[in-house]
Amino acid sequence: MRSALLAALRLEATNQLRAWYLPGRRIRVWLALAMIAAAVATVIALARQFAPVLLRVVAPHLLAVNVLVALQASVLAHWGRRKWTAIYSGNWLSTLPVSRRQTARVIALRAFLASAPLLALPPAVVLLVGLCAPGSSAITSALLTGIGIATAVGALLGWYLPAREVRHSPPALPYAAAPGASAVPRLVALSRWTETQTRMWLQPRSLARLLLPAMLLLPMGTSANLAIALLSLWVLTVYLLVLLRAMVQVAREGAAWLRPTSLTFYRFAWSVARRPLFKQLQWTLLATALLVALGCRPLVAARVAEWWLALVSVTSGVALGRAYQSKPVRLRLLVSVCAMGVLERFRQHLALPCALVISAWHIREAART
Repeated sequence: MRSALLAALRLEATNQLRAWYLPGRRIRVWLALAMIAAAVATVIALARQFAPVLLRVVAPHLLAVNVLVALQASVLAHWGRRKWTAIYSGNWLSTLPVSRRQTARVIALRAFLASAPLLALPPAVVLLVGLCAPGSSAITSALLTGIGIATAVGALLGWYLPAREVRHSPPALPYAAAPGASAVPRLVALSRWTETQTRMWLQPRSLARLLLPAMLLLPMGTSANLAIALLSLWVLTVYLLVLLRAMVQVAREGAAWLRPTSLTFYRFAWSVARRPLFKQLQWTLLATALLVALGCRPLVAARVAEWWLALVSVTSGVALGRAYQSKPVRLRLLVSVCAMGVLERFRQHLALPCALVISAWHIREAART
């Protein structure tokens, strides 16, 4: 019983690794590895070109970088602790006679393994930039030292931060149908589900905490108008990210709920994606206008908007198609994004058309099955 939770974790990891070597998945795994290798080569080629510029921009703001890394580690540690505590308190392993200390150790291990890729991303970027920019060993060493200390301190603070009890609002009462209402079932609630989920995640308290990194990055002496514009751009960025994440979750949960019914896939996909995609386009255009107003070149702002819309398109298509087929999304999405990066490397302005083609292919594949 001393290692029962660790044995269950080891068996789970072994089964997941064996699933990758099934005969039907080997080709997909090798294809994904090839696409990842091509994407890494593209990133290295871009790093050689932009590494000196990036170091010049980051060098005066070492403290701000460390604060952001500490905030990232704190949030990941806190969310990981809450997530795995809830899982281990309600699954079948909760019936085992193990101590709270052993359970806490396994929860800490699962939280660390889940957040390890994001925690390793900043030092990996610093190492890559340092290798591509000769003569930057002093700045690279300072960045790596600061990132390491900030990650450790932020993770400890996030782990010991007390969890706040979430008060759930009472369920909304159903609307009464009008006397002349049609008896044909409609999907209005499904089309608005993503916006409702986004509003639930972006509550005022959560939004105030998310504004803290942007406020810390503002240099001293920034005018009020510039500060308001920058914070508005930060809020728009957070909203677009949360809206995309909410649509992926709604696609998964809505597919699990409506798959056994006679609803066609095209109607399901149109109901889930039409309002979020329109909101994405609307607020992306506003963010582009804000970038131009802040002094960014119009071509650069348009490129940023193009890449974001490409990411939204490919994520929407892959999430809708794979969720309706009850298949995992991450690997197919990673391969699609890597393909977009490789094509964009060879020729500019191919990211958005490539994303639309990939999205249409996934939707057509899901409709056929």
